[in-house]
Amino acid sequence: MTGRRAWMSAGLVLGFGLGGFVDGIVAHQLLRWHHMLSGWYPEHTDATMAADGLFHLGCLVVVLVGVALLATARPADLPSRGPRLAGWMLAGWGWFNLVEGIIDHHLLGVHHVRAGPHQLAYDLGFLAFGLLLTAAGTWLAGSTGSSPPDASATVRGRDLRRLLDTGLPDPALVLVHGRFEVAAADQRGKALEVISREELLRRTGKADPTDAELDQHARALSTAVTTLGG
Repeated sequence: MTGRRAWMSAGLVLGFGLGGFVDGIVAHQLLRWHHMLSGWYPEHTDATMAADGLFHLGCLVVVLVGVALLATARPADLPSRGPRLAGWMLAGWGWFNLVEGIIDHHLLGVHHVRAGPHQLAYDLGFLAFGLLLTAAGTWLAGSTGSSPPDASATVRGRDLRRLLDTGLPDPALVLVHGRFEVAAADQRGKALEVISREELLRRTGKADPTDAELDQHARALSTAVTTLGG
């Protein structure tokens, strides 16, 4: 899975599981508006308690899956990925509300948000809140942070030649908003570092590599950058 999709998948799954925990803790336990099977078993019974426990256990499994997905996501460019992850988590929470609301409240009727004379309004409000979370999270995920690398970010031999010929101290080739620039150590900021001059010289094993050798290393770096930003 490419980098961007890994972060999106991790955020959506984490948000879905955490949204379930919020619903279970707030609506089931703190407010006691309903239990998992209260639509079928209005009285508080061992069955409703067990159903709530299984629901929370399922939420835990989903969160653990999200953590595993997050562990596979590449950590580079974390300052921009952090807000995106938060956005996808909000969207995942919204998707939990939509899936749980449509299936449990409206199709199966196993419970309602708050049973009583206004239960339809509560159920529809739950769905509306889910739509709001999904829209807000998707917008946040798509609008925050610097632009990530994409498949068009291709390192060329001339980029590496600029890196070798620059007079900047301790320079590196960096990617900023889809453009490759040469920057000194104190000028890189949050840019994605592609390769330093020291590392490039170490890889080539020469103080003055040929253009053909630089082109070969550029192709390898292009593959790495595309995978990292994917």
